[in-house]
Amino acid sequence: MKNHSFKILFLFVAVLSMAFVQNNEEECSKKIKVNGKVMHTRAFCGGMRMPDDAWNEFKKPLPLGKKKLYVKKGSTNDFSNATILEFTSDSAGNFSFVLPPGEYCIVDEFKKDKKNYDDICARYKVETTNYGAVDTVCLKGWFETPDLTFTVTKTGMKDLELIYNDKCPWQNIPCVMYKGPLPP
Repeated sequence: MKNHSFKILFLFVAVLSMAFVQNNEEECSKKIKVNGKVMHTRAFCGGMRMPDDAWNEFKKPLPLGKKKLYVKKGSTNDFSNATILEFTSDSAGNFSFVLPPGEYCIVDEFKKDKKNYDDICARYKVETTNYGAVDTVCLKGWFETPDLTFTVTKTGMKDLELIYNDKCPWQNIPCVMYKGPLPP
């Protein structure tokens, strides 16, 4: 009798476990819509001082259309993590995609893989007249820091906002100090 009760109990637990796993897999496979907007701020690279009202208008973020971006799993831009989604903002900077619940990060085309990191390390390895040598610790940290992190929950998402700050041409290389002449 004990053996028969054990079999019934085992069968009950097995069926219950299968139902839980199937329900859990269905919840994990549900994809949630993610909406957002990509913006950018302009860099002031010198010239005559603007009046306050013009300066305030100049500082406002503007939509960044046709920006190609990449989604990776996790909260760090790890080069070994593959891109799971590629998208481009529309002309008004808007984007939309679907993902299952989880933690994700977004990076732009420059940070998506190790190619640009290796290129900067090689090109700015040694100090020159116009540039200091690359700070490789700074550069590694800069590349590992995603442009945006977010968590998709099964209850939904608030809209994302991603703002890029434009830089003056002589400030475009991360973790490399420009020492050359500035434009007139």
